[in-house]
Amino acid sequence: PAEPVLRIQTRFVKVSGDPVEVGVWVITQVRDPVAVFLPIPSVSRFPLGTTTNWGVPSGVMTRSGNLLRLTRDPKDSHKIGNDGTSMVWIGRDAALRIEVPRVGGGTYGDDGCSVEVYTNPDPVPYVELETLGPLRRLSPGEAMEMTNTYTLFRRVLPDEEAEARRILASGGATPR
Repeated sequence: PAEPVLRIQTRFVKVSGDPVEVGVWVITQVRDPVAVFLPIPSVSRFPLGTTTNWGVPSGVMTRSGNLLRLTRDPKDSHKIGNDGTSMVWIGRDAALRIEVPRVGGGTYGDDGCSVEVYTNPDPVPYVELETLGPLRRLSPGEAMEMTNTYTLFRRVLPDEEAEARRILASGGATPR
């Protein structure tokens, strides 16, 4: 209760019908950011740091070392994703880190992504921070779940990439 941390557990329960392959997919809509950052795992299935299935023009997405930076294009929607476990939304005065565990050996939809960012064009300026769990075949009576951890931060650095790196380095530390 004393920290700006929220954990949401999403649980799917198959109650009837034929078995079906499903995965927990959580979409968090937030306002237009200064930028959104996705860390690239040191061992990733994506050599470029993101799936190449969605064409994203340069200028909207850039890479700096192990970090992808995405900004919202007011004229067109775009989407990036990778096999990481976290994302950082950077606003003018605040920031949000979303973390989700990745199940080793699991099969993931959307080309194997576990985190994705979708940007919406004008006139509705928002982005979606999406987390995906592994796919699993559920029969009636079976369940699956995934937990997202949301942590709010006050911005303390003027440079958004430096701010994202500070937040990612904080791990589970108390936000400042």
